[in-house]
Amino acid sequence: MPKVFGMEITGVDRIALSLAIANPKLHSELAKGMFRAGVAVQKRAQEIITEKGHVVTGNLRRSIHTEVTVEEDKMEVQIGTNVEYAPYVEALPDGGYLFPAYWQEKDGVIADLQAVVTKVINEVKGS
Repeated sequence: MPKVFGMEITGVDRIALSLAIANPKLHSELAKGMFRAGVAVQKRAQEIITEKGHVVTGNLRRSIHTEVTVEEDKMEVQIGTNVEYAPYVEALPDGGYLFPAYWQEKDGVIADLQAVVTKVINEVKGS
């Protein structure tokens, strides 16, 4: 999937994050939180495409999806599409759909991710 937009967890203690990623239960909680954050942005992007009248066939709206990837001590969520014309719709003068979706969902995404990371780090410290 071409990366149109992504978020990653940074600025937390690398040892705690590494332990959390290594621990299957904690890894699962982090991945779920990242996925929820991505899906919130994904759904809002799909709504924006409809609201702005950029739906002809619905292909772009249906193709937007969320993936979570893990590399060593980094977990990342990617929200994007493989539709060739997606970057052109994003670059329209009306402001696009994916970046506005992120900015509209940003506070909720940050709060959800902070809660998940705090919970995971506290569980790691408590084990």
